[in-house]
Amino acid sequence: MSQRVVALYGVSAAVMTSGAWAAGVEGYYQFPAVHGDTIVFTAEGDLWKGSIIGGTASRLTTHDGTEAFARISPDGQWIAFSAEYDGNVDVYVMSFEGSEPQRLTFHPTRDEVVAWKPDSSAVVFRSRRVAVRWEHHLYEVPVDGGHPAQVPVGSGALCSYSDDGQTIAYNRLGGESRTWKRYTGGTTQDIWLADLSNGSFRQLTTWEGSDRFPMWYNGRLYYLSDADGKRMNIHSMRPNGSDRQQHTFHTEYDARWPDLHDGRIVYMYAGGLSVLDLSTGTSTAINMTIASDRTHRRAHFEDATATLERYELNQEGDRLVITSRGEIWNCPVEEGRVIQVAESSGTRQREAVFAPDGQTIACITDETGEQEIALYTADGSKYEVLTSGGQGWVFAPVWSPDGTRIAYSDLTMSLYIVDSETGDRQLVESCPDWEIEEYVFSPDNRYLAYTRPDRAWGSRSDICVYEIETQQTHVITTKFSHDHDPAWDPDGRYLYFLSSRSYNPLIGERDFNHVVTETTKICGVILQADGLRPSLPHELYEGTGWFKDEEGTDDDDEIVPEEEGIAANEPAEEVDEDVVIDFDGLLERVFELPTPARNCGDLAASSECLYYISFPSDRVLDEVWGEADTRARNTLYCFDLYEAEEEALIEGLIDYVLSGDMTTVAVRLADDILVGPVEALLGAGAEGLEDGFSPSDLRLKVTPAEEWAQIFKEAWRLQRDFYFVENMAGLDWDLMYERYSALLPRLGTRQELNDLIGQLIGELGTSHTYVWGGDLEAAPWVGVGLLGADVEPDQQADAHQFVNILRPEAWETESLSPLTMTHADVQTGEYLFAINGHELTASDNVYEHLANLPGDQVLLTVGAQADGSDTRDVQIQTLPDDRDLRYRDWCRRNREYVAQASGGRIGYFHLPDMDAAGLIRFVQGFYPQVDTDGLIIDVRYNGGGWVSQMIIERLARTAWAYDFTRRGKPSSYPDKVHVGPKAVLINQFAGSDGDIFPESFKLRKLGPVIGMRTWGGVVGIRGDKSFVDGGLSTQPEFAWWEPGRGWGLENRGVEPDITVDILPADELAGRDPQLQRAIAEVLDALVENPPYRPSKPAPPDKTGMN
Repeated sequence: MSQRVVALYGVSAAVMTSGAWAAGVEGYYQFPAVHGDTIVFTAEGDLWKGSIIGGTASRLTTHDGTEAFARISPDGQWIAFSAEYDGNVDVYVMSFEGSEPQRLTFHPTRDEVVAWKPDSSAVVFRSRRVAVRWEHHLYEVPVDGGHPAQVPVGSGALCSYSDDGQTIAYNRLGGESRTWKRYTGGTTQDIWLADLSNGSFRQLTTWEGSDRFPMWYNGRLYYLSDADGKRMNIHSMRPNGSDRQQHTFHTEYDARWPDLHDGRIVYMYAGGLSVLDLSTGTSTAINMTIASDRTHRRAHFEDATATLERYELNQEGDRLVITSRGEIWNCPVEEGRVIQVAESSGTRQREAVFAPDGQTIACITDETGEQEIALYTADGSKYEVLTSGGQGWVFAPVWSPDGTRIAYSDLTMSLYIVDSETGDRQLVESCPDWEIEEYVFSPDNRYLAYTRPDRAWGSRSDICVYEIETQQTHVITTKFSHDHDPAWDPDGRYLYFLSSRSYNPLIGERDFNHVVTETTKICGVILQADGLRPSLPHELYEGTGWFKDEEGTDDDDEIVPEEEGIAANEPAEEVDEDVVIDFDGLLERVFELPTPARNCGDLAASSECLYYISFPSDRVLDEVWGEADTRARNTLYCFDLYEAEEEALIEGLIDYVLSGDMTTVAVRLADDILVGPVEALLGAGAEGLEDGFSPSDLRLKVTPAEEWAQIFKEAWRLQRDFYFVENMAGLDWDLMYERYSALLPRLGTRQELNDLIGQLIGELGTSHTYVWGGDLEAAPWVGVGLLGADVEPDQQADAHQFVNILRPEAWETESLSPLTMTHADVQTGEYLFAINGHELTASDNVYEHLANLPGDQVLLTVGAQADGSDTRDVQIQTLPDDRDLRYRDWCRRNREYVAQASGGRIGYFHLPDMDAAGLIRFVQGFYPQVDTDGLIIDVRYNGGGWVSQMIIERLARTAWAYDFTRRGKPSSYPDKVHVGPKAVLINQFAGSDGDIFPESFKLRKLGPVIGMRTWGGVVGIRGDKSFVDGGLSTQPEFAWWEPGRGWGLENRGVEPDITVDILPADELAGRDPQLQRAIAEVLDALVENPPYRPSKPAPPDKTGMN
């Protein structure tokens, strides 16, 4: 071949390579919109534009936030979409060809584009800006801007207009983003028709599953449905609900996010796009690529602080091993080289810990596809997986002092000891009640002490000692205390532990009931029958050599010159003699140290001192859930065993660790780890620690595509390991992994990974399969100030009018309604003419003038007359969010309505959830109204939680006696009993523990349950296993089962005793027929069974005793 030919061949190859690159890559395509031959969709968080016949799409947007929910105007001139350009999810429009986006909405709640009006004059979006809790409403905003107007259909989430704009097909409820396939609970989506010409409404679909995304075309309504009970496919029907037909027949993935134009429906399928041609009835995959630089998949560096999982000191305390984001570093405490021991985004290493000799690091790895114990050399040069046959999630490894064994446990509630050389494994115990997470070897390596739970969640546990040679287990505590955190005395004299055994109950102020907290004491057991407990009078130790001799130094504490001391990275000197444990009479040798009862944890022991942290009691509002508790609120204490004195060493830390020789401490304060001698803390606190290490200095390289594959596999594995039934309810879980993991190469962002995981775990068809968080791209937040009122334009007055001013109850002084304050005194019906001197007309969007003013002082010009003849200026502080105030206003209006309709005989309160807020509302609502004749408990929109059993217990109380005094009213025994009839209100949005509460109310026969069938999700979660990047998925673990109904509450919901819906016409008229029916039922019950209130009986007659 000539040189010229070779050169030409090289040019040709370069052109071919360039062309292949230009062809782009297959992305993950969401939210498609179609108009003619053009498709607009979201990929990598941006909008793209391509052809319906395929090819390479071009990028329309590049902003850091997410652009989604695109819809193309019927005239083909505009693209409407939701975006985060200015910090909120708002509605924007751009030209069809692409242009600078114009913002149309300015509200802090999410505004998601749904449709266009048929004449292209306005964009239709959904928002929760006036929601009680979870419901959406539909709004229209003019394409050239202005104040949005609510579409008069009541609640609405998705819609499509008929060609003449007079009829709307719509879903009253949302739910198309739920990660719960084949859902048949109370919030299933049905299609309704609204005739705007006469205000009439009609429900079209009644399938117990979901019918969503109605789309008009050629006299029919097309929509998505899982009517076959398996997959979402495209169906159609006539506008009267007849002649239903199925048009696609997908069996592997759901059809998602459809849009229709000119006889073609484009929809998301299998991570890509497909088109259904209605003229031929054929569905075809669109071969679409994107010309993307895939920036979110490129390797980059991250800060290890945010994902720090664990840090440990070596034996001498001069090096730290740090685990973050699945990687391991061996770090010097002072100067020296940081060694990255493990570096691979495709595998996850957890819970790294030094061997006693400092030469080896044990950790948990998932390199094999399962979690196993692995060993690294401390310099990272060698690596081996020690265990095999992993069965799922593994808990932290713990070394024996001689480095020959490692203890660990796993999700099967089993505890193991493994030989660190051979990998041979010994089963210590399989606990029947809960997972074993605390275990520690004795200083002579012959025993393993561990905490054995005997209640779910480890709410009570025992301390056990396992003899490794004989394989015998000894329980050394009793069921009358809750014992945990075992720690061996290095000299083999004691086994210390923490014990919940000191009770000083707190009696509640509103109810005659108690709670116990701060119950933990530091205890121990004398291992030898002739041993002495610590903290005795000094003279009792004289001459015994047991604790300290009379000179006050340890008998066996020889001061060794530094040059003769233990060299770095050598194992600590082992105990000269075996630890002797006289198990006979061991329980009688348990002792308690003289420390206050408090909340304690993380117990560690040296020969002379005990170390532990204390932490404040959490009230319900302090709860941390779904993430690691990194609140710097703990105090590290030292207890001198000889002097029986306690000292607080450092306050405001997150956690701490000690070196193996107990001379060095590392504490985590906020983002930094401080290290120094333990004795340096005495009297000096954190200032005594001169050395430190910041995880932000670590070199943490992340390769997203590899990490996403690891996260996806872990999400799949967590469901396999923790789903509430082992057989996955018959689902082929391996097949689901194969099916959905095939789409991983398409992903371009972490959000797309969450969507894919959601589709995977949604296959379980079970509640509480959530996924959120991780390295998500988000735009900086820019707030909007709110006025605490609903404002609507008055076209005739060319001004805006206050149509509803929100007010909390008079006693809810913690909630401010700015317009009702005495210096403002703005009334419903008054007009808003200007904000900060900017005059408003009816065509203005009020919220545009409040952008970037959340919580700020603003000047409003208001007046009672439409012509502005009596204006005045009032200064108020805006609200950054009015959802809480809006909720309180709704509750107040309901309570006042019930009181008025019943003549004050019936009490009312609402429970927003069965968590902190719900428990607080119960206290605020139940006790002040306990003496009413009747009671309505409203759990509509209840978001669930965990306190329903407390509330049911109080509602179910009955009085069997009374206390009378000479003056005043009698009181019931027991106290605080509501003796009259009760009713509970439910709707579709009451779920989880909000399902369990009304179900329990029915089971206890406490009164009628009124409303609509509830959500139907009663398999609970704990949410304690984060992904490497801080994201989280939840596993349904704790399933409700009842003798009469079995599993039937899940995916069905609570059936009301009396079914009452709030129909669209009721919403528009402001009626609440559910509340009205509850009032009627309770009043009727009061007639039939009035509450028993005993009149004062005749006094006892003791005249014969004179």
